[in-house]
Amino acid sequence: CLSALAFSASGLALTTTVQADDLSGTRITVHSDYLWGEIEPSGFANAGATPLKDYESHGDGFGFDLRHDWQDGDTVFGVFGSATWLGLPGGTSVAKSTTDSEGVTVTTHHGFDTDLSWLAAVGGRIGHVVNDNTLLYIQGGVATGRLEINETGDGAAASGDISKTGYMAGIGLDLQLSDRWSLGVSVNHYELGDITFT
Repeated sequence: CLSALAFSASGLALTTTVQADDLSGTRITVHSDYLWGEIEPSGFANAGATPLKDYESHGDGFGFDLRHDWQDGDTVFGVFGSATWLGLPGGTSVAKSTTDSEGVTVTTHHGFDTDLSWLAAVGGRIGHVVNDNTLLYIQGGVATGRLEINETGDGAAASGDISKTGYMAGIGLDLQLSDRWSLGVSVNHYELGDITFT
């Protein structure tokens, strides 16, 4: 099971001319991210004396959003698409001890490494305007990501690149600086669910 939490800082360039107190319009966002990921291995009961442990990973990312918003009074609602490239490596392993036919204890190591390489999402958002140029919003939608998995340890051979679809949900703030520029921050949770690796 894979989940990730992303903190994003964005610089927003407006592609349509709007007033500073009107947040309607189409926007292209360039963002920088810091991400925390969590992997919860399961199905490895025979890998060792103890199950493989959950582990966390951390990494940087960057990407862009394409948004279109409509403003009605102090309410803003819109749609967005987002793409983020990142590096989120991690891994876990266990030691397995067996006794051969001559009574000798043999210890082998088994596990895997992972690296989340990109995330993408599409969805909608709704927010409330404060002081004419500050937008507080929530957003959510369908998300997908690509995870590279490599078996590690004795006799390791398996590897794979797996794409998985789940969801994202987040909260953020945009500050309109001028007709064409704004800055924003957001915190988003991505949940990609179960990934099968043989």
